[in-house]
Amino acid sequence: MNASLSVVPRERFRQLPHSLRSLFKTIDENVPVIVVDGGAPEHIRKELCALCAKRPFELVECEDFTLPNKARNVALDWVETKYVAFCDNDLDYWPGWLDALVENAEANGSAAVAPLIFIGPSDPPKIHHAGGSFVFRKDKADHRLLFEVHHYDNVRLPEAEADKFGKAPLDHKNFEYHCVLVDAEAMRAVGGHDERLIMHEHLDSSLRLMVAGGHLTFEPSARVMYRAFVRFEDEDWPYFLFRWALHRAETSDRVFAENWGVYNDLSKSRSGWISLHRERAMFTRLPRLPKQLNRPKIKRALLKFYQPHILSLDTKQPDDEAPLVPPKPPADGLQKAGIELS
Repeated sequence: MNASLSVVPRERFRQLPHSLRSLFKTIDENVPVIVVDGGAPEHIRKELCALCAKRPFELVECEDFTLPNKARNVALDWVETKYVAFCDNDLDYWPGWLDALVENAEANGSAAVAPLIFIGPSDPPKIHHAGGSFVFRKDKADHRLLFEVHHYDNVRLPEAEADKFGKAPLDHKNFEYHCVLVDAEAMRAVGGHDERLIMHEHLDSSLRLMVAGGHLTFEPSARVMYRAFVRFEDEDWPYFLFRWALHRAETSDRVFAENWGVYNDLSKSRSGWISLHRERAMFTRLPRLPKQLNRPKIKRALLKFYQPHILSLDTKQPDDEAPLVPPKPPADGLQKAGIELS
């Protein structure tokens, strides 16, 4: 198999050893694995070294916290195979997932192949992403707006299987960086990953690959799960708050809008997806409430008592001084990527 694996941080480190154990159960021993730890704490590194003694892999230790796109660029420099699977560090893996992605790529000449991604733990599995598409339109003020769509988002697996994944075509328009198989040379040719982005980075890479003439495919038999609902602990918050810092969200909104000639109201960044994502993570710290008290207003009231402690764990590490910036896409980049106004 001509594929490597790159494991990079998503938003915390504690799940990494568990995720690697799941990974190693599903791939051959000769598959190269590159783990960019992203600045993991010492006790996690000790677990990684113990795992490495049993199943060798390349461990790249970072002196400081490292954002995911920079970690992906670091890993890409190590890759010597045709394909690389970029994987976040908080996944569970289903048997055969990598073989299925490579077979899809070879059969279709794909620049990138997206697996079926669940979000959980949940039973039955709940889908987070089954390939993606875009909605591209203008608003009343003639602003060009671009929205992503996750196929089968929040749909239970049995329902999608009964539908034979009819709403998730083989050819699609955007993958998620939870897990994706990419042609390594195609990724290098577009300039790698834009290290200014902590949001929209999957969309930016998807579009860049399509502008360069690559096409993206979806493989429903390749399955992984993003372990979003595992309770957060104190040691998780420093990196989580580093990655999902509000100023980095605003930078991502601005950069993506400038890259692709679309409109983004930057005044809404502080009340947008980042804030909701931070709140969802903080909710995992609340005590389990009786069913009759499990109401949004009550949970938000309780959260006010937990937030000061959580926010006090923010290390406020600075941004990199010289992030890698790929070439700016052409002015007609969306059209070259096959994204048309609706």
